[in-house]
Amino acid sequence: MVGFPASPAPDNGADRSPVGSPASPSSPPAPVDAPDDRTDSFPEECIRRWRRKHRWTHTELKALQSGMDRFGTSWANIKKTYGSTKGPLRRRSQMDLKDKARAELEFRIKNKLPRGIFALVR
Repeated sequence: MVGFPASPAPDNGADRSPVGSPASPSSPPAPVDAPDDRTDSFPEECIRRWRRKHRWTHTELKALQSGMDRFGTSWANIKKTYGSTKGPLRRRSQMDLKDKARAELEFRIKNKLPRGIFALVR
């Protein structure tokens, strides 16, 4: 049977509270203001900057395909070429292009459609 030592452990000062803190360990910790709602923890300007989701149009998808035909998976070059102020991909970021290409590939695999240019993504 394993037992505890008969004499108390030597006091090396590790259990002592730091200078300036309450000496009694039984005092309750200071209350922390926890937000009730998740949006309370975000600054107002961050909430306004969140982007809305926009459905991909046929024109945008065709521009993405054309860009992938021309540049492969160089999302920056596709965005530069087709994402000008009047270009069809002006509302899309490079990450949006990459995500759409991956989603389109998965859609085509799932529905047994030809992969086309989207086979470059993997």
